[in-house]
Order: sequence, then structure tokens, then C-alpha cells
Amino acid sequence: MRQAELDVSRTRIGAEWYVRPDGFRHRTGAGGAVLRVEGPRLLLALVKEVELGDAHYVLPKGGVEPGEDVAAAALREIAEESGLSELSYLGPLGTLERQNFKRTYWQTSHYGLYRTDQVDGPISDPANYGLAWFPLDDLPPMFWPDEEALLKLRRDWMLRALRGEE
Repeated sequence: MRQAELDVSRTRIGAEWYVRPDGFRHRTGAGGAVLRVEGPRLLLALVKEVELGDAHYVLPKGGVEPGEDVAAAALREIAEESGLSELSYLGPLGTLERQNFKRTYWQTSHYGLYRTDQVDGPISDPANYGLAWFPLDDLPPMFWPDEEALLKLRRDWMLRALRGEE
């Protein structure tokens, strides 16, 4: 996603988070957007990370472990942070790059789009993560503006993929 597509005005995350400092090590990440149909509503799973503060949500994601491929890492990270493990892959959502929260490395995160009928499940670290469902068209403030922009940019594609039109 290009910097020009980001609106960083509503969060403490500024444009400097999207510039790679010299000497930063690189990490590959994976995660995804998980959709669930509930009657007429289309819900998106978001994770609240305690470390990031109140009222800020993120897409579940994390680092790819040595020997692990991106697809397996995405499923593992989604399950660890949200408890959701009964997922159907619908397609690639996008790739985002930025500094991590502690500003210690540069991460390239690959996001997939998934569907589930699962409402909840066991979260690996419930003291630090919490699952919440939100209507796709009425999302709360998100911590990372690039994730929010990706969801808005790819909304129509996500709806088509969910209907099997992609």
C-alpha cells in the first residue's frame, strides 16, 4: 500500500512508521481478515491487543517462524490471537509493510481473507488478546491506519470473494 493511500490523522501512528530506518532487520509476517455471516450482517473479526491500549483493534497477525510457510503462519497467528481455527481461505487480501509496535524491526505482513462460522475459541494468551466481531461497514477505530485502509480499499473484493465471485 502506498503512503499516499494512508490516513494517519486519527491515530498516534504517523507516517514515520511507514519509512524503513537504515539498519532495521526484516521480519516476514502473516495474518488475515476473518469474516462471518450472521443473518443479514457481515461481521469482521478484530483483535484487541492489550499492549496497544484501549479502543484500538488490529487484524490478527504475527511473525512467520523458521521453516513455516506464510499460509501456515497466517492460520497459526489467527488461531493464537483470536481463537478462530475453523477457517476457509478465500484469497489474498494484500501485503503491508511498516515498523513493528516497539519499532525494533521492519515487517512485511501478508494478509489473507478467510470465512468462518465459528464464533469464538481458545485464545493462546487471553491476558493480552481479545476477539471482537464488528459489522464490516461499521468498524471501530483501528490502531494501524494501513490495516484500516486495506479493509476499505478491498471491501468490494471481499464481498465478491465471500459470494464466490472471485
